[in-house]
Order: sequence, then structure tokens, then C-alpha cells
Amino acid sequence: MYLKKYVKEDTGKELSLILDCRTHWNSLLAMIERFHKLKVCMDQALIDKGSDTKFSDLEWSKIKDLIESLQPFKLAVDALCRRDSTLLTAETTLKFF
Repeated sequence: MYLKKYVKEDTGKELSLILDCRTHWNSLLAMIERFHKLKVCMDQALIDKGSDTKFSDLEWSKIKDLIESLQPFKLAVDALCRRDSTLLTAETTLKFF
């Protein structure tokens, strides 16, 4: 409830956090990206709730680093999973990666 209010004010949309799904490897990346996107809202909601949980700048930096580390994997897997992907595109993708 706290988070929803800040997200609506900040983004103008009703976004919620994404939960990780074991059967979809890339749901972790989507989950972390959304969490990082709502960083300001998360901090405000935690303060309003009176929570002792606080994220330091170092922790937010580590989350951003994790996102940047996983994005090339997502791009490579997306390229390999395209319907028009061939052995040549697979080889090129893997060499690039």
C-alpha cells in the first residue's frame, strides 16, 4: 500500500514488483530491473512504514552491477531463441558473447 502510492506518483502508472519464477531464467533479471527502477519509491515506502530496513548506496550500486552483468546473457539468449536463428547466428552470438 505504501509502495503503490509512491509508484503511482513517481511513474504515473501502477507498477508492482515482479516476483522471480523458477521456470523462467530471465525473470530474475526482470525482477531486479523493476526493483532498481522503483528504488526511490522503495526507500520512501520503507521510511513511511517505519522499517529498519535501509538500502545503502553500495547495495544499490551492487544491484545495478548485477543488472549490467545479466543483460548480455539476456541479449544472447534472446538472439539464440529467435525463430529465424541459424547455426551461423548462434556462432556469431556466442563469439560476441
